[in-house]
Amino acid sequence: MGKKRRVEKEQIKEAETIEEKQNKDTPLPDINAESAVPEEMDELNETKEILDFKITHKKPLPISSTQGKTLAYAVPIIEALIDRVVPRIRALVVVPTRDLAVQVKQTFQELIKGSDLKIGMVIGSTLLSTEQTKIMDRNNESKIDILISTPGRLIDHLQQTKGFNLKHLKFLVLDEADRLLNQHYQGWLEVVYQQFEKANYILPYHMDSSKRKNHVQKLLFSATLTRNPEKIATLQLVNPSYIAVSADDTEEDVRFVIPPFLTEQRIVAEQQDKALLLLHMLINMKMDKLLVFVKSVESANRLSFLLNKSCELYGTGIATKALSSELSPTERQNILIEFKKGSLNALVSSDVMARGIDLGDTIKTVINYDIPTNINSYIHRIGRTARAGKKGTAITLLEPKQVKWFKTNTKTRVKRMNEIEKVIVKEKEYEGLVQVYQKGLLALEKDVKGINVSQAESDSDSSSDSSSSSDSDSSSSSDSDSSSSSDSDSSSSSDSDSDSDSDSDSDSVPKKSSGKNDSNKNEIESETSDADSIVSNDESVSPISNYRKTTNSWNDLEWTK
Repeated sequence: MGKKRRVEKEQIKEAETIEEKQNKDTPLPDINAESAVPEEMDELNETKEILDFKITHKKPLPISSTQGKTLAYAVPIIEALIDRVVPRIRALVVVPTRDLAVQVKQTFQELIKGSDLKIGMVIGSTLLSTEQTKIMDRNNESKIDILISTPGRLIDHLQQTKGFNLKHLKFLVLDEADRLLNQHYQGWLEVVYQQFEKANYILPYHMDSSKRKNHVQKLLFSATLTRNPEKIATLQLVNPSYIAVSADDTEEDVRFVIPPFLTEQRIVAEQQDKALLLLHMLINMKMDKLLVFVKSVESANRLSFLLNKSCELYGTGIATKALSSELSPTERQNILIEFKKGSLNALVSSDVMARGIDLGDTIKTVINYDIPTNINSYIHRIGRTARAGKKGTAITLLEPKQVKWFKTNTKTRVKRMNEIEKVIVKEKEYEGLVQVYQKGLLALEKDVKGINVSQAESDSDSSSDSSSSSDSDSSSSSDSDSSSSSDSDSSSSSDSDSDSDSDSDSDSVPKKSSGKNDSNKNEIESETSDADSIVSNDESVSPISNYRKTTNSWNDLEWTK
């Protein structure tokens, strides 16, 4: 057995020597627009247009969130490595979440069919020892060519896996780069760069780059890439080029480009009417394949329960589920499969889904139930629909005081072919849903408090009006939802559902007013005038009037078990 291993090592060493000589004779090509779209890949004809780059060295251009960023680096990396002799980690793709890692791996696996290239993924969803056996052989040599990893798990393997190193690395890809740079992840970037220094990848800038023994090409991808020079400097980029996907020339001050096939709409409504409007879209308008974004994990769970209960009481087969970072990767994957198959009409999600997850043309409509905290989050959310040339709709539900912020920030530095449509929903269109909604609201309160839901229904049947009053009397102040962390790395790091950006503090959404005598009251009233009015009022309609007097918003109730 020992002799056999020695022979294997000698064969590998000989193959590596031959490959190194080939690499010297034929330098590794830089990834560029031409190599991104090989003519021989007929099966990718649909996506060819999204890889048709325009390259500029004068200014950074925005990359639409709906474009094929994964294909933009996966295709040329595979093309560059296709003739490799022995497997070594030559491409490292770092992503912020497990879900995105799974998606990236699936894309690579489709592209490497028919080749000898091997893909590995380490994201902390299994034991470290299990991952080690999948990426390293018995001689402590790499079994893979391309590794997809979350930051924390990458550090685990660099520190604990024998023989695991980056000395053969040619490509370093940061997918959703702004999020990876905004969050520390236990200093993963510093640890990676220490590996580069050991392999003589990086030399001080004053030294001749031709003296480098090896070269690694760094690629950053994001729809909202930061312009913070301090963060970009940590990457130690040398003569970087900016590549953008854009239909035509873009103005210098534009940061984001909205796809032409995406229809944006806004509806202004009071907080307590928003869930009713959502029920109206599902039941009366029969809208399907919805992705609904809320502010937190708790809000996602509660709203999904409320929608399911109300639809059940109404007698429809409409079903929704909450998708959040508190679920395991397997649970989230199963929910996505149900959604793709059509078993679910809507997903209710926190911002963990806004980054990079691609459901193809499955999502027809994105609904911002809770307004995004900044323009970056808005771009990532609406980018879940109208992907790869398909049509889609993005609807934002706004409270009156949020209108000015939304108008200002969705126009500044954003280029779109069509203006955001103003939609007015008349109360008569959804007044028939008030009773089932109130019953659903009572069931939600009972569920949160741990009371039997069937008892809640019987209580509601006895008196709808008294149920509503009970809801109002038993509730207090506002919901204390807090953002849950994404489980991109269970072993060593966590990331927030929110998309913070240090250079866009001025874009943050205005906080709720604490009193009735708000100094901005007149300004708010002017923003919700006849041209952009709140959900249409009709004083003769008693169900809505009574409902508003007796029922608080479901997420303004402070319920605890």
